[in-house]
Amino acid sequence: MEILEQRNQKQLVVWSSIVIVSVIALFGLWKMTTKDNNPIQFTFTNSDHIFGQNESKVTIVEYSDFQCPACRYYYNLIQPIKEKYKDKITFVYRNFPLTNSHKFAQVAAQAAESAGRQNKFYEMHDKLFDNQNIWSVTTDPKPEFKKYAQELKLDVEKWEKDFDSTEVKSKIAADVQSARDIGVNQTPTFYLNGVQMAGFSSSGDFEKSIQAALSK
Repeated sequence: MEILEQRNQKQLVVWSSIVIVSVIALFGLWKMTTKDNNPIQFTFTNSDHIFGQNESKVTIVEYSDFQCPACRYYYNLIQPIKEKYKDKITFVYRNFPLTNSHKFAQVAAQAAESAGRQNKFYEMHDKLFDNQNIWSVTTDPKPEFKKYAQELKLDVEKWEKDFDSTEVKSKIAADVQSARDIGVNQTPTFYLNGVQMAGFSSSGDFEKSIQAALSK
């Protein structure tokens, strides 16, 4: 009888713990999905990197880090969707290098921005994410970046000069400041028409959000 009572007590503790964890998880999900319901009014300039239409009914802004594994995961997830809807939406990439945890995030952003000064930002963007597992484990990724610049047929001398330029570093700093101004603290973070996207874990979920916005 005593053994049965102890077993029942243990089961009660286990189930109580499950309930508590579930409540915490649901609360966390509620916070995540209701955050930033007031649309942010983004301002775009000629220095922003636009994929798709310059103006459209749907605008997606991504804050990302080229060395972030989660960013690479979402890059692979949404890349086909971006291509599919490039004639209907505006997609804007902004840098948010998490330099405290990713030591090459800043220089990777510089590599992309330098390519952008020759109108090949997204081409370098793709190279960096496709090869993240290579350059991110080197002691010095710049030779890899230079190789990508050569493959993209950039003016490599100009690319190298721009790499350490004040203009490139200022562009990245401006992206970071814009992220902090709206409370971004992790990567990737997406905004659809100024509202933070949360909870999507598949390309299908991402596409549904776009379709819903297009249908309004």
